[in-house]
Amino acid sequence: MKKIIPSSEISNEVFILDKTLKEIKDTEKKAEGMINNAHKKAESILAEAKENGLKVIELKKHELTAHKEELLSKKKKELEEERAKILRDAQQKIQQIEQNAKKHEKQAIEALLKTFKAEIKA
Repeated sequence: MKKIIPSSEISNEVFILDKTLKEIKDTEKKAEGMINNAHKKAESILAEAKENGLKVIELKKHELTAHKEELLSKKKKELEEERAKILRDAQQKIQQIEQNAKKHEKQAIEALLKTFKAEIKA
């Protein structure tokens, strides 16, 4: 024989099941909200990370450009110093050649005078 369950007990069980179902649906809605919030936050974090990454890249680009300009300036200065040294050395050689030429000219004049004096005496 089947056992007959009183309607009050059935009502109580239905009430408990309804309450449990409502709690499950509420929990599910909260979980969906949490997932959506987490997704939005993750997108925000990724966007911020991308923006920060681009800023870092731009900063590095500026640093490299500045470093390149610094190296070019240094190289230009070195070349200017080398050019100035070459010009100084050339000027010194010109002066030395001029002094040697004057010395040889003087010696030639003296030799010519000696020859001329010797011819006059003879």
